[in-house]
Amino acid sequence: MELIDTLLNSTPKCLKEFETSDSEKVIKDKFHLTKEFTSRKVTCGCGNSDLLLQAYKTSETKGFFKKTIEDSFWAPGFIVCPNCEKRSLVFDPRQHGWDGEMGANCSIVEEGELVTVKPETDKIYVYFSYQNPENYEDFEPDGINNPEDYFDMFGIVFGANEELIFEYECA
Repeated sequence: MELIDTLLNSTPKCLKEFETSDSEKVIKDKFHLTKEFTSRKVTCGCGNSDLLLQAYKTSETKGFFKKTIEDSFWAPGFIVCPNCEKRSLVFDPRQHGWDGEMGANCSIVEEGELVTVKPETDKIYVYFSYQNPENYEDFEPDGINNPEDYFDMFGIVFGANEELIFEYECA
Protein backbone atom coordinates (compact mmCIF):
# COMPACT_ATOMS: atom_id res chain seq x y z
CA MET A 1 0.00 0.00 0.00
CA GLU A 2 1.33 3.41 -0.94
CA LEU A 3 1.87 6.09 1.70
CA ILE A 4 -0.94 8.28 0.32
CA ASP A 5 -3.39 5.35 0.63
CA THR A 6 -2.31 4.74 4.22
CA LEU A 7 -2.83 8.42 5.07
CA LEU A 8 -6.22 8.61 3.36
CA ASN A 9 -7.43 5.47 5.14
CA SER A 10 -6.29 6.62 8.59
CA THR A 11 -8.34 8.70 11.01
CA PRO A 12 -6.79 11.95 12.29
CA LYS A 13 -7.06 12.63 16.02
CA CYS A 14 -9.60 15.44 15.48
CA LEU A 15 -12.09 12.74 14.39
CA LYS A 16 -11.25 10.08 16.99
CA GLU A 17 -14.24 10.98 19.21
CA PHE A 18 -16.62 10.20 16.35
CA GLU A 19 -17.55 7.29 14.17
CA THR A 20 -16.72 8.04 10.54
CA SER A 21 -17.64 6.36 7.30
CA ASP A 22 -16.57 6.88 3.72
CA SER A 23 -18.48 9.53 1.78
CA GLU A 24 -16.29 9.76 -1.31
CA LYS A 25 -19.08 9.94 -3.88
CA VAL A 26 -21.13 12.58 -2.10
CA ILE A 27 -18.45 15.12 -1.30
CA LYS A 28 -15.72 14.43 -3.87
CA ASP A 29 -18.08 14.92 -6.80
CA LYS A 30 -19.65 18.13 -5.51
CA PHE A 31 -16.41 19.85 -4.51
CA HIS A 32 -14.28 18.38 -7.33
CA LEU A 33 -11.74 17.00 -4.91
CA THR A 34 -8.68 15.23 -6.26
CA LYS A 35 -7.29 11.84 -5.28
CA GLU A 36 -5.25 13.37 -2.44
CA PHE A 37 -8.51 14.13 -0.57
CA THR A 38 -10.75 11.92 1.48
CA SER A 39 -14.16 12.69 2.89
CA ARG A 40 -16.07 11.17 5.76
CA LYS A 41 -19.58 11.22 7.11
CA VAL A 42 -19.44 11.93 10.84
CA THR A 43 -21.61 10.07 13.34
CA CYS A 44 -21.72 10.47 17.13
CA GLY A 45 -20.34 7.60 19.21
CA CYS A 46 -23.93 6.89 20.33
CA GLY A 47 -24.79 6.07 16.69
CA ASN A 48 -26.74 9.23 15.86
CA SER A 49 -25.89 10.85 12.52
CA ASP A 50 -28.39 13.74 12.70
CA LEU A 51 -26.21 16.31 14.41
CA LEU A 52 -25.86 20.02 15.09
CA LEU A 53 -22.80 22.03 14.13
CA GLN A 54 -21.46 25.03 16.04
CA ALA A 55 -18.94 27.52 14.67
CA TYR A 56 -18.06 31.19 15.01
CA LYS A 57 -20.10 33.50 12.79
CA THR A 58 -19.47 36.92 11.32
CA SER A 59 -21.85 38.88 9.09
CA GLU A 60 -20.92 41.48 6.49
CA THR A 61 -23.21 43.80 4.56
CA LYS A 62 -22.52 43.71 0.83
CA GLY A 63 -23.78 45.83 -2.04
CA PHE A 64 -24.42 49.50 -2.58
CA PHE A 65 -28.01 49.75 -3.84
CA LYS A 66 -29.26 46.29 -2.99
CA LYS A 67 -27.74 45.38 0.33
CA THR A 68 -27.36 41.76 1.32
CA ILE A 69 -25.90 40.22 4.44
CA GLU A 70 -23.26 37.58 3.89
CA ASP A 71 -22.47 35.22 6.77
CA SER A 72 -19.09 33.55 7.24
CA PHE A 73 -18.24 30.78 9.67
CA TRP A 74 -14.90 30.22 11.38
CA ALA A 75 -13.22 27.53 13.43
CA PRO A 76 -13.15 26.06 15.90
CA GLY A 77 -16.08 23.85 14.98
CA PHE A 78 -18.02 21.71 17.42
CA ILE A 79 -20.43 18.86 16.81
CA VAL A 80 -23.37 18.53 19.17
CA CYS A 81 -25.42 15.35 19.42
CA PRO A 82 -29.01 16.04 20.50
CA ASN A 83 -29.50 12.37 21.46
CA CYS A 84 -26.74 12.00 24.05
CA GLU A 85 -26.10 15.76 24.49
CA LYS A 86 -22.38 15.35 23.85
CA ARG A 87 -20.54 18.37 22.47
CA SER A 88 -17.13 17.68 20.92
CA LEU A 89 -14.49 19.72 19.14
CA VAL A 90 -14.19 18.52 15.55
CA PHE A 91 -11.63 20.99 14.18
CA ASP A 92 -9.43 23.81 15.45
CA PRO A 93 -6.52 24.87 13.19
CA ARG A 94 -4.50 25.82 16.29
CA GLN A 95 -4.44 22.12 17.24
CA HIS A 96 -5.19 20.13 14.10
CA GLY A 97 -3.53 19.73 10.73
CA TRP A 98 0.05 20.38 9.69
CA ASP A 99 0.27 23.91 11.11
CA GLY A 100 -1.54 22.95 14.30
CA GLU A 101 0.80 20.03 14.91
CA MET A 102 3.79 22.29 14.25
CA GLY A 103 2.43 25.11 16.44
CA ALA A 104 2.45 27.50 13.48
CA ASN A 105 -1.23 28.39 12.94
CA CYS A 106 -1.96 31.79 11.41
CA SER A 107 -5.61 31.21 10.49
CA ILE A 108 -8.58 33.29 11.56
CA VAL A 109 -10.25 31.62 14.53
CA GLU A 110 -12.90 32.56 17.06
CA GLU A 111 -13.96 35.51 14.91
CA GLY A 112 -17.46 36.65 15.81
CA GLU A 113 -19.94 34.80 18.00
CA LEU A 114 -20.22 31.05 18.63
CA VAL A 115 -23.55 29.93 17.12
CA THR A 116 -25.36 26.80 16.01
CA VAL A 117 -24.93 26.95 12.23
CA LYS A 118 -28.44 25.71 11.42
CA PRO A 119 -31.31 25.21 13.87
CA GLU A 120 -32.14 21.75 12.52
CA THR A 121 -30.08 18.58 12.81
CA ASP A 122 -28.61 17.01 9.70
CA LYS A 123 -25.68 14.99 8.37
CA ILE A 124 -22.16 16.38 8.78
CA TYR A 125 -19.31 15.58 6.42
CA VAL A 126 -15.66 16.51 6.64
CA TYR A 127 -12.91 16.34 4.07
CA PHE A 128 -9.17 16.62 4.41
CA SER A 129 -6.13 16.13 2.22
CA TYR A 130 -2.47 15.17 1.96
CA GLN A 131 -1.59 16.97 -1.26
CA ASN A 132 2.16 16.41 -1.25
CA PRO A 133 2.72 12.82 -0.09
CA GLU A 134 6.47 13.18 -0.47
CA ASN A 135 6.39 15.52 2.56
CA TYR A 136 5.38 12.58 4.75
CA GLU A 137 8.12 10.14 3.72
CA ASP A 138 10.60 11.28 6.38
CA PHE A 139 8.12 11.28 9.24
CA GLU A 140 8.81 7.76 10.50
CA PRO A 141 12.64 8.09 10.42
CA ASP A 142 12.20 11.41 12.26
CA GLY A 143 10.13 9.71 14.97
CA ILE A 144 6.75 11.17 13.98
CA ASN A 145 4.27 8.35 14.45
CA ASN A 146 1.06 10.22 13.62
CA PRO A 147 1.39 11.41 10.00
CA GLU A 148 -2.42 11.25 9.56
CA ASP A 149 -2.69 14.28 11.88
CA TYR A 150 -0.64 16.43 9.48
CA PHE A 151 -3.33 16.97 6.83
CA ASP A 152 -2.94 20.12 4.75
CA MET A 153 -6.59 21.10 4.21
CA PHE A 154 -9.79 20.56 6.18
CA GLY A 155 -13.41 21.39 5.38
CA ILE A 156 -16.79 20.88 7.05
CA VAL A 157 -19.93 20.34 5.00
CA PHE A 158 -23.41 20.40 6.54
CA GLY A 159 -26.73 18.95 5.53
CA ALA A 160 -28.61 17.47 2.63
CA ASN A 161 -27.72 20.50 0.51
CA GLU A 162 -24.04 19.83 1.27
CA GLU A 163 -23.31 23.40 2.27
CA LEU A 164 -19.64 24.18 2.83
CA ILE A 165 -19.47 25.79 6.27
CA PHE A 166 -15.76 26.45 6.37
CA GLU A 167 -12.52 25.30 4.82
CA TYR A 168 -9.01 25.83 6.14
CA GLU A 169 -5.63 25.46 4.54
CA CYS A 170 -3.61 23.76 7.25
CA ALA A 171 -0.09 23.84 5.85
